[in-house]
Amino acid sequence: MGAGPRRALITDDLRNKFEGLRPDAIERIERMWAEAEPFMDSDFRKQLPGQFEQRVWELYLAFVLLQQGARITPRAERVREGPDFRIETSSGLLWVEAVAPGNGTTEDAAPALFGEGSGQWCGFLPDGPIELRYASAIAAKVKRHREYVNEKDSNEKDSIVSADDAFVVALSGSRIDLALVEDEEMPRVVKLLFGIGNDAVRFDLSSSEARAVAYGPTPRRVIAKRSGQEVSSRMFFEEKNESLSGVLFSLASANNFPNEPGRELLFAHNPLAVNPLPSGWLGIGREWYLQLEGRHVCRAD
Repeated sequence: MGAGPRRALITDDLRNKFEGLRPDAIERIERMWAEAEPFMDSDFRKQLPGQFEQRVWELYLAFVLLQQGARITPRAERVREGPDFRIETSSGLLWVEAVAPGNGTTEDAAPALFGEGSGQWCGFLPDGPIELRYASAIAAKVKRHREYVNEKDSNEKDSIVSADDAFVVALSGSRIDLALVEDEEMPRVVKLLFGIGNDAVRFDLSSSEARAVAYGPTPRRVIAKRSGQEVSSRMFFEEKNESLSGVLFSLASANNFPNEPGRELLFAHNPLAVNPLPSGWLGIGREWYLQLEGRHVCRAD
């Protein structure tokens, strides 16, 4: 006997719980599920109601990677736990950890668009709190990767993840309300990773008439929390993050996926990565990297 028709991922209960989920979004999620199901956690369905955007981000990510020809190892063939995706590349293994932080709940939380705290931003975008949410999520995944490298298998011989494997954090900003308003020219996550501050104008005051002689971003080393504690705003230049090959970023969400899956993706290469990835490895989206000759951050389309 055959296996029978595939069971839908979005049940009636989920439709009722997420009333704003559009029919076209549901159709697209089901299409992604049909292709990416073998690569998702066995408890994906169970986690979906309580972690909807996080799990859909993982599903979308797997779908895009598969569309680009990535050789993801099916979950049934993975004998040990580890990061979300294990990918075989021509130069070795690549591990990808997906994360989608929310607004947060501490005094440094990013303001909500509606509800409690929604009036705190008053016409300007609070880049600091949003970048703090990004930094926290990336740091947590880097720490977890370090644990995977140090953990041994049941025979106490091999690490779960080799220190020689490439490692990427796939970060979604879709659950942070105000992150959806983004600067196309210099995204927040790029500023956070490369230590870039606000734009500034330099004036020549040597004559009686001041004139602008330069315009561009300023360097920034830290982001201050409300408590006064400082968090690094140049994560790619810290030795503790050298295991991080790069950060993959997206603002796509369940109701807001691009018509061409993956075209909105941004990948920032870590210039100090011990296991770097080659330019163009993803095959879609935009790439950011450090041009060492001029010490400038550049984008490769």
